[in-house]
Amino acid sequence: MPRKPKKATAQEQNLLFKEPALDTIDELIFGDTKMRLVSSPSGKSTYIQLWSGLSQCWTTTYRYEVEKNWSWWKSYASVHNERKLKRENTDSDPKPKRKRRVATKKSGVDTDPKRTQNRSRNRKSVVKN
Repeated sequence: MPRKPKKATAQEQNLLFKEPALDTIDELIFGDTKMRLVSSPSGKSTYIQLWSGLSQCWTTTYRYEVEKNWSWWKSYASVHNERKLKRENTDSDPKPKRKRRVATKKSGVDTDPKRTQNRSRNRKSVVKN
């Protein structure tokens, strides 16, 4: 009796990790963060995706109130980039940090038992002489 051919699994057919085809509308890059605004080919739904450096793929982060969130992220990125440019363009060196003093005990009480024994011995010898 002939054997039936084995069916290909979903992983072999690349169905498990296949990314959907999305159209990129806009993209933001600030610092190490990459974000993009994408829409479905039909244009019915839009998403905000974030690039993951660990898994090396785009992850959908916002599905609701996309326009509101995208405008917030754009304003945040512009402020972040302006601050970065200001830091890079300043010619003066930043002020050096002051050295901190080590806090010392202000009371005359010593908590080390060996020191207190030595002190009492020294005092007795001074008194005797």
